[in-house]
Amino acid sequence: MSRFQDDTQRTAQRSTNPANAAQTGTSGPGLTVGDFVLIGICFFLVVAIIWAAFMVIGELTGKAAPNINLSIFFIILIYVLCVGAGWLWGRYQSQTMAHKENSRLKEENFGLKNEVDRLESERFSLQAQLRSTQSASAAATPARTSQGSPAGLVPAISSKQPPPNIYESTREPEDPSDLLEHPHERVFPARNEGNSLRFGWRIVGASRRGFGHAYEGKYREDDFNVRIYGAQGQQPDIAMIAIADGVGSKSLSRRGARAAVLGATELADQRMNNLRNLVSHQADQENIAGETFSILMEALQAAHYRVEETAGRSRASVDELQSTLLVYLAMPWKDTRLLVASTQIGDGALFLLQHKQQDIWNWIQQPQIQSAGNEVHPFMRSTQEEWKRYFRCLVIGNVQCIMGMTDGTADDIEPPRATRENPTPDQFVYVHDFYSRIVLPTFTAPQPGEELVKLLAYQKKTSHDDRTVVCLYRQ
Repeated sequence: MSRFQDDTQRTAQRSTNPANAAQTGTSGPGLTVGDFVLIGICFFLVVAIIWAAFMVIGELTGKAAPNINLSIFFIILIYVLCVGAGWLWGRYQSQTMAHKENSRLKEENFGLKNEVDRLESERFSLQAQLRSTQSASAAATPARTSQGSPAGLVPAISSKQPPPNIYESTREPEDPSDLLEHPHERVFPARNEGNSLRFGWRIVGASRRGFGHAYEGKYREDDFNVRIYGAQGQQPDIAMIAIADGVGSKSLSRRGARAAVLGATELADQRMNNLRNLVSHQADQENIAGETFSILMEALQAAHYRVEETAGRSRASVDELQSTLLVYLAMPWKDTRLLVASTQIGDGALFLLQHKQQDIWNWIQQPQIQSAGNEVHPFMRSTQEEWKRYFRCLVIGNVQCIMGMTDGTADDIEPPRATRENPTPDQFVYVHDFYSRIVLPTFTAPQPGEELVKLLAYQKKTSHDDRTVVCLYRQ
């Protein structure tokens, strides 16, 4: 067992012990609901004994005895009240302790996630050192002659080389059969492929295998697809863009991600005609939003069906093809405005850049992170109600860029934390830096997709995931 696995298991054991106690209805030395019921019964017995004592005293002193039926009624009433009060109070205490326990477990789980990330980085470093040591041992082993005696040793002094790190070691998957459909890199536009919309809008996208997957010999699990629509005989005017990130713990998540983005962008050209008519006749924004909502819901349904179909062909359960999914539709509206409709399930990000005397960034879609930590709700476990909840439709002016990405890049440009020196930092400062250094230079490149996939090979500490970025920009 590796040091990483051993430390992780010990940490997991520490977190599961309190949970097991919570499942039994207790929390350490606390009392159960049954204990409080017994306390109520004991209180009733005390009251009953006192009542009986008064009755006996009444008999001995010759006083009139109370009505027996009335006495029995009051005794039953007192019993019910005592037991009921004990049950209610015990339930209240149990729920309070369970709530505190859940809060503590959430905090502990978040700490475990940070610990796992640290151990993961340490594992990469230890593996690199082990490989370096093995290589050095093999080189230091003296050669032998055909008679088995050591050959002459020649003293040599070599400079000590640093151990190979995660950026210097790449491996191919043990089963390369999926490489044709799932290459380590994907770009848009491909050579001789169109990427323009009317009013000077263009699209560039790239996805590349992360350093962690390259080091471990795994496939790229991110994927994306761009579909450009245009009325017959006219310049293309609508783009559908889908971005997915396969769940790392699922063996065929790359297939699920690919199926999801292809399904979400396979709507027929004629499906966009009604939206074109609404825009051309300057319909109100509510009607236009309703039409884009219908289009995106159909796109997600098509993606859902495509993943199920792929799972059947792969002879695997749908759960092995889990991924996130971010889908957005963009349509230039007049010369200065842009219609953008989007929805997502997962931790992708969609940014908007406007220029109003200065560059202004905003969110269109933010990462959806579960309360338990860094866990993401995958697309194939989502419902249509969730698709509707995260739907957004905007008609925006002065747009410079719409930039979508998976978490492999979004995590690198998270907002800076507040400090004493800077209590309200600009939450988009790293977004703008990433856009200026990585995305903007591709706009003028002869092959923008190929240039973007090269620039996405930047090195950043603890950033080892696949990286995918798709940008709609205006030249």
